[in-house]
Amino acid sequence: MKSEKKSILLLSAMQQEYDAVISNMTEQIHREEYGISIVEGDLFGKHCVTAISGVGKVASAFTAQYLLILYQPKFVVFTGVAGALNPDYQIGDIVIAQDTVQHDMDGRGLGFPRGEVPYSGQRFFDSNKQLLDIAEKTQCAHRVHIGRVLTGDQFITNKEQTTYSYMHEELQGDAVDMEGASVAYVCKKLNTPFILVRTISDKANSEAPENFEAFLPEVAGNSLAVIQQILLNTNH
Repeated sequence: MKSEKKSILLLSAMQQEYDAVISNMTEQIHREEYGISIVEGDLFGKHCVTAISGVGKVASAFTAQYLLILYQPKFVVFTGVAGALNPDYQIGDIVIAQDTVQHDMDGRGLGFPRGEVPYSGQRFFDSNKQLLDIAEKTQCAHRVHIGRVLTGDQFITNKEQTTYSYMHEELQGDAVDMEGASVAYVCKKLNTPFILVRTISDKANSEAPENFEAFLPEVAGNSLAVIQQILLNTNH
């Protein structure tokens, strides 16, 4: 049985982020449900639930929906990595999403703008303003940006390709990931405050850390710093 305490849901895109959260949790309860490894406990004075989102829009939406219905959390913090579209963003920087959109949702043939979910009127999904204002004050070794994160089921390797030029030119994206907008969509449908946090892991081209695995502790450190900033400064 899950705890009756009202929790904060911390979703991680990467195993290392999940491990960093767990290593700082006390009073842990572990469970496995529908292939999702869930840990519940106390973190920085708040009761939290954490899990790995899964890769891509379908897996992350399933994880988010199941956990939101099961725990009905106060809010969701979703951390992970993204490729930079904004040339000012450097590897290791943190981008906190002002909003996010599905760049591969293309209903233009039906008369809808790119990114809009047809017949829904929903296109851009905002991070919660209160959480965003707190998160952008995070102090760490890297710069913190506020930007637009695009989401799609592709790992983008070269933003200069004509195929992907719309990401910057039309959708005005600053970074690109594979899960953010799908989780944001679920949170909006279930009326749950949400914030998306990403560490820049590559430049959405050929420029990336030489050893990505060695870079992941840096990602985990960024994510934990933002989580700590949020948990210590919310009254939820």
